[in-house]
Amino acid sequence: MDKRQLQIFRQVAISQSFTKAALELHMAQPAVSIAVKKLEDELATPLFNRIDRRIGLTAAGEKLLFRAERILSEFQQAKDELRELEALKSGQVRLDTPAMLGSYYLPEKLIGFRQAYPGIDLHITAEGTQRAEQMLLDGSTDMAIVNVRQHSELIESSYLLREEVVLCMALDHPFAEKTAVDFHDIKDEPLLVYHQGYHLRQILNHLEAKSGHKANIIVETDILRLMVNMVASGQGMCLCLRRLVEEEQELLALPFHEPQYIEMGMGWKKGGYLSPANRAFVNYLIGEAEGIQ
Repeated sequence: MDKRQLQIFRQVAISQSFTKAALELHMAQPAVSIAVKKLEDELATPLFNRIDRRIGLTAAGEKLLFRAERILSEFQQAKDELRELEALKSGQVRLDTPAMLGSYYLPEKLIGFRQAYPGIDLHITAEGTQRAEQMLLDGSTDMAIVNVRQHSELIESSYLLREEVVLCMALDHPFAEKTAVDFHDIKDEPLLVYHQGYHLRQILNHLEAKSGHKANIIVETDILRLMVNMVASGQGMCLCLRRLVEEEQELLALPFHEPQYIEMGMGWKKGGYLSPANRAFVNYLIGEAEGIQ
């Protein structure tokens, strides 16, 4: 018994006709009949009841069809997996990420991925969450790290991580003695912020609306290193992810009395095509995230 015999048997069972099966398989009808007869002889049991010009499965045929479906499905899956392995020897990952995660979360992950798939190139851009969604929908990028709790219905996402949002300041800032803050405490303090469209800016907008006060914004920028250096020099404070402060020793983090979090995930256009390289990257990041949790 081989794969081809099972394919022929399966098609005859589905078509309930040797002639129709031959047409589907692009074979001569006698060749189909001979293949089925050889299979029956090998198994020493009839697989079809032949009544006039109609055929139906015997009890043995029913059992074999069940097994054949599984065997052929497994065979096809194995072929697909081997093709994907071959495809992963080259390719490109196109990803957009928020700047902070791109600087303090992704590097270690990208290094690990490149070690696993050295033939795949990486094309990484950094945009705010709103712009990243637009890029996904218009095809400018294949994947983006998005807020899993707040994104377009046209985007599908898989959870990656939960990050605390804290107030970031220089070590010698007057607030350094505090253990936590409210927005009321900082409403008059100079703040460095991202432009509109970034999730950290959306959190600030929410805090402003809730308190009824406007923040004292002295710098708006998309340049993360500029923001970090200016905060470290005492020019003001900023909202940031806790992991940034854990790696920037010249900065101090203060949580909010009412903790603020963002939950991020890998997003792609719903129903869109992900290349083998992009799928491998998604699976790698999700596997890394699950390993940490």
